[in-house]
Amino acid sequence: MATSTAGHKRKFLLQGICLLLLWQASFSGAFAQQTDLRFTHISLRQGLSQSTVFSIVQDTIGFMWFATLDGLNKYDGSNFTVYRPDPPDSTSLPEPGIRKLYHDRAGNLWIITIGGKLSRYLPAKDCFRQYPLSGDSAVAGRPYRAIDLAEEASGNLWLALSSGSLYQYDRRAGTFVPRFPAPRGSDIPGKLHLQRLYIDHNDVFWLGAWEGLIRFHPRTGQLLRYRNSPDNELSLSGNIVFDMAEDAQGRLWVGAANGGVTVLDSNRRIAAVYQHDPHKPGSLSSNRVMRVFTDSRQGVWIGTVDAGLNLFDPQTGSFVHYRHDSAQPSSLGSGAVMSIYEDDSGVLWFGSSGSGVNRYDRRSRRFRRIAHNSNDPGSLSANPVLSILEDRRGGLWVGTDGGGLNYRPPGEQRFEHLLTQLGNIGSNSVTALYQDRRGVIWIGADPGSQNPAGAVFRYNLQTHSLASFTGISPAVGGVTIVF
Repeated sequence: MATSTAGHKRKFLLQGICLLLLWQASFSGAFAQQTDLRFTHISLRQGLSQSTVFSIVQDTIGFMWFATLDGLNKYDGSNFTVYRPDPPDSTSLPEPGIRKLYHDRAGNLWIITIGGKLSRYLPAKDCFRQYPLSGDSAVAGRPYRAIDLAEEASGNLWLALSSGSLYQYDRRAGTFVPRFPAPRGSDIPGKLHLQRLYIDHNDVFWLGAWEGLIRFHPRTGQLLRYRNSPDNELSLSGNIVFDMAEDAQGRLWVGAANGGVTVLDSNRRIAAVYQHDPHKPGSLSSNRVMRVFTDSRQGVWIGTVDAGLNLFDPQTGSFVHYRHDSAQPSSLGSGAVMSIYEDDSGVLWFGSSGSGVNRYDRRSRRFRRIAHNSNDPGSLSANPVLSILEDRRGGLWVGTDGGGLNYRPPGEQRFEHLLTQLGNIGSNSVTALYQDRRGVIWIGADPGSQNPAGAVFRYNLQTHSLASFTGISPAVGGVTIVF
């Protein structure tokens, strides 16, 4: 069952109460200049259903998805749609608490609940398909709990159970098939408590568990267990492995909830161990590591349970710390760092255990709010924004819901208002903007009183003329995309 914070449902990523323009600023790679990051907070006040966020992903359309203790949240940049179980409806979520989200290469959004149940979101129907798991001898007599999903380079999708058993997704049949039972060996405990499945660039499987780290070659069946040895400084930093990630050099960073971070080199030998040292300001802020993440700029982020966020500085071999500061509203939110994600535009999202979502845009340090002001005729005509375009000359076009089209010439600060009185041709809601190769601006509008198919207009920047286009007959319901 889905509930939305929006008054009506529109699938536009730029639908909102106001338009935020990010002032572009050069982002220095010098770590000394990154110690004062400013975060945007998204919490219950903005419509998030619950403030503990375990997992974050972005889908192919651009929606952000947040997994919480109480519901799955879809965020369009302004409004939330919250999905919760509806017991009579078999196409709703099976449980309210969501542990893991995974967006595969085929564009599917997978959901694992805290109770270990697996579902897939069906966007065309805005509902979910549940995937019950068949039994195998390795987990007979024990509850089936899905824990994690990962893909090989070829696109083969794998599901890991809490026992360590591995299932492969059969895309033709639409089911998960058991392939490998829980790992067994003289050096591996008879009972595993799996927390993480990771597949590296060589398609080697890594299992993070309460019992250490296990390397598994699916083609040969070879197993190797890494664990902590108090007498060996270059052993695994801790045996409770919660997360791992591979960097651009092929090194594997492994985070333990009881020992910090271990780095395995490209040959999978332990190369470094990073732990908290109260006498070294640049050491890891805490040994209670919850999340490890490598971003598109080769940054390595370490999220902890009790001491905020760490960013590794490869030049010094130390960490920059980001913690919550109650005196600084734009500091990192409070609570454990439960999830880290980077979206397609390079924005970093951090989910917490008590303060919702923290958003950091590395390209910008300042925001400028552009909104409707009834006392300023040159302001935006209305606040709900449905479409935005910057033309090749640098002019800004803003389509609103009910206020028509706004145009701000290059270098100007005031808007010209267009398409505010369309009457029966189309509504004053401008839903789509596009500039073609010839420089013509194409404008899509919602239906008018006598035109249920909506309307399309062309604006010629050379002659500054606007004309209605009648060469197409869109489907009833309005024009939502022009390209």
